[in-house]
Amino acid sequence: PSAMSYREEHEAFVSSLKGTSIGDVIVVLLHVPAAVLLLKLQQQRSSTNSFLTEALVLNTPMLAAMTCLSDSNHLTLIAMSVIGALGTAQALRMRRGGRSVQPILGMRKPFLSNVKGANMLLTILAILAVDFPVFPRRYAKTETRGTGLMDLGVGSFIVCSAMTSRFARGLLVREHDKSEAEASPQRWSRLALTMRTARRALMQLLPVLLLGIGRMVVVRVLDYHEHVSEYGTHWNFFVTLAGVWGIAELLRRSLPPWLMAPVGVLALGLYQAALTYTPLSDFVVAAPRTTFVSANREGLLGLVGFTSLYLISEDMARRLLWPTQRAYTRVKSYGDVQSHLHGQQAHPPQSITASLSSSSMDALETVASLMPTLAVDSPATSPQRPTPAGGGGGGGGGG
Repeated sequence: PSAMSYREEHEAFVSSLKGTSIGDVIVVLLHVPAAVLLLKLQQQRSSTNSFLTEALVLNTPMLAAMTCLSDSNHLTLIAMSVIGALGTAQALRMRRGGRSVQPILGMRKPFLSNVKGANMLLTILAILAVDFPVFPRRYAKTETRGTGLMDLGVGSFIVCSAMTSRFARGLLVREHDKSEAEASPQRWSRLALTMRTARRALMQLLPVLLLGIGRMVVVRVLDYHEHVSEYGTHWNFFVTLAGVWGIAELLRRSLPPWLMAPVGVLALGLYQAALTYTPLSDFVVAAPRTTFVSANREGLLGLVGFTSLYLISEDMARRLLWPTQRAYTRVKSYGDVQSHLHGQQAHPPQSITASLSSSSMDALETVASLMPTLAVDSPATSPQRPTPAGGGGGGGGGG
């Protein structure tokens, strides 16, 4: 038989993979919190923290668990856990003995930084190592069915993005009060706000879309092998990310916040039912790539699952990680909004009481999030105060 070209060898090396067990993947992922714990303990014992030490403590266990020690990574995990437990016990004894030690957990949700940083590190290490024999084939991306370590990449990025989105942190709430838009001056104010919001959303999506287009062009020019069955012929990760963000933004402008997670669950259920009881599964796996939709069916249909995952994760983060940021925010009046948009002096404020409906408060939250320079109060942090008569400023809360 004729010798295979380098491209053909590369395709055969990373194709037709079946993955591994979920337990094996979890063992690799558990090296992340173990490494973070060891790093925190080392930082408590040393007054100086070097970049080299941090890189070694975090990167070495992750890289070893995915490569040279993959067959015995459960043993390395046990060893790291024992060392971490002993170090934690010593730190607790030092604290009881009156000696000052730094807390392992800070006040600004460091676990989010750890999760996002570890996700990036694992992705980088896996992408660089997958082309070498030292990286086990069971950890690479599966072809049609199965679970591999690298199959978690896109979903983990979606979840990390949702946990720290503006909506999850309470900085962006949909403006959906229709009755307030009846008056002509307010309608123009709302139109201007809507245009600003749309422009901001487009500017946020544009860099990701450009990255997606750039990647597609570079791959075509270099004739680099890629899994067509992963996203499709013209699709890639960046286009998926832009699509998820865009769909989520449209849903925020159309649905109340409490309905986002149920919509995600419903979409997942309907999609799974379609895969199980209709020919959609056969279309995804074996349909000929003759049109744009069929050529990119993996990426297009994948938006259903990824967007649902994003909506559910965002709602859970909003309720569990950022509950204090969900308090309603007050602004003085739509006159202030219109004056701010035109760069003029604000009109005399008109007080807005707590008797407003929830839909009106959601609309005011959106305005306040778009214009952070207006004086606002959060009922969660400061009590409501009467507005001084005839005053032009006043009433700004807690900074």
